[in-house]
Amino acid sequence: MEYQCLYCGKETLQEQELSVKYPKNVNTNLTELLLRFLGFNTDHKYFIPEDKKKYVCSDCHTVTTQTVFIKDNERTVSQAYAPVQAVRKSSSDEPETLKTALKFIKTNRSQEAFDLLLQHGFPLEHAAEFLIYRDVSQLIPCLSGCQTGQRYWLLEAILNNLRQLDVYLPYGDEAKLFQALTGIYEALLKLGREPINNQTDYRHLYTNYGSAFDGANDHTYRRRTDVLIAFAERLEAASQKSEQHSLDYLEMALEVWHTCLDEAREEHGNLLIGIDTQILQLAPSQRRHITAHIRQLNPIVKQHDPDFIVKEPQKGVFYMTYWAVMLLSLGFCAVIGFLAYLSVFCKIDIVTSKMFPFFVILSAAGISAFLLYQMRRR
Repeated sequence: MEYQCLYCGKETLQEQELSVKYPKNVNTNLTELLLRFLGFNTDHKYFIPEDKKKYVCSDCHTVTTQTVFIKDNERTVSQAYAPVQAVRKSSSDEPETLKTALKFIKTNRSQEAFDLLLQHGFPLEHAAEFLIYRDVSQLIPCLSGCQTGQRYWLLEAILNNLRQLDVYLPYGDEAKLFQALTGIYEALLKLGREPINNQTDYRHLYTNYGSAFDGANDHTYRRRTDVLIAFAERLEAASQKSEQHSLDYLEMALEVWHTCLDEAREEHGNLLIGIDTQILQLAPSQRRHITAHIRQLNPIVKQHDPDFIVKEPQKGVFYMTYWAVMLLSLGFCAVIGFLAYLSVFCKIDIVTSKMFPFFVILSAAGISAFLLYQMRRR
């Protein structure tokens, strides 16, 4: 069955069953592949969203969550049985509504913002802001809860809608475009700075209880970072096309990039040995990507704004994975075995041999290089 899209107004909104189940170990890596090869089931536990349906527009490709769809239907029904003047909000009220909703979002009153935003319906003059504000105000309360599947689903919806935002952004008017992107920037910055009730099970870091694949690996930080990355890249693209606000867009993008790192600090110290990278708040590839953008933008902004204070990207933790520890152990065993071979079969007294200092230096250099590479800040 198809309904009217809440944003483009076409009868192309399709109701679909939300049957997705997010595995608790969402990245398949070498360890997981080995466990699967040995017959172990590593993804038998899932995060299941609370929502059972989603609404996808086949024309503008936006995704409407079940809650937003139901609330909008309630508003439509109430308007049908009440005087238009008493209920319906005109497009002239939209700027004030968006301003108030953004204020609510920034002052931890997301539910009030969500209810206020749903007092307006199609047609929306500022559809881009309504689309993202609604998603953000619905998601923020979930970050403090334990329903990780619902978080994943809402972050997935926001990411999709950010990618489809071109349909609704006023590209013909640079002032309106800057206003729209600035509002969305402030809402997403608040989302990026919200504390997350992390459900990752860290017990295996310090005890022999279970393994890295027995507990939950909460990847809310990673998925939220994907949302922020998508918007930061949009801001960078906007700066290349803007004559009046190019520097403003770059400074906003830099703030978003920094937020990605600053709000994803590891909870268990600065040195992690024998871990799986899935427990890290950010994937190593994400951290490298963000750091590269910050270091690229810093000199550009400084060049155009002498008063700009350069901020270096927040560094990650030192860590060494299971496989690095195993390789180091194997290398150590190989060195001991080689020394034993020379001593037993070649009758060479290693300690008194002239080659001993060279051998020690070579071994130390190799081990040091390996450790420096594996344990650098990621």
